Amino acid sequence: MRQLYSFYSDAFWIALKSILEHKLRALLTLFGIIIGVAAVVVVAASISGLKTYVIDQISKVLGSNHFMMTRMASMEHLSDEEFERRNRRNKDITWDEYIYLRDNLKLSTYFGAQMNAGAGLQEGTIEMPSVRMLGVTDNMYEIEDKTLDEGRFFSKEEVERTAAVGVIGMDVKEKFFEF
Repeated sequence: MRQLYSFYSDAFWIALKSILEHKLRALLTLFGIIIGVAAVVVVAASISGLKTYVIDQISKVLGSNHFMMTRMASMEHLSDEEFERRNRRNKDITWDEYIYLRDNLKLSTYFGAQMNAGAGLQEGTIEMPSVRMLGVTDNMYEIEDKTLDEGRFFSKEEVERTAAVGVIGMDVKEKFFEF
């Protein structure tokens, strides 16, 4: 036991003597170790934060927190015949069905409806030939994490009484409404 103690005691005194004789080398080694450990901690924290951010963003749109029901689900371009066949086969999803699902699906935080259409806009000589129009419920901007540059989104009360309100994009605003 005494030999073991003597070995560690000698090693300690030799190391201390070396540090005191080579102060600059010891200081630079210490800085290198500190910088290396800090770099590893920063990289690990960045990777963890990035992973959390990516998972959160994907789950909002495509993940387990998002369920989408559509009349004609298709990821590829449909031929005219296939579109017509699916259009005849698949029934429209009605407002009453939406209300039933909203009231009875208890696991969802948000539940919204959306309908897409395309149209052309014209006012006098001003024209926009192809505009994407969405009919949505009042909470779709929260579900899809949208922000508005100006104005406000319509309310639940406005949806329930089918008020003639809407949100327009910047292109429509700039072309049709000169303020």
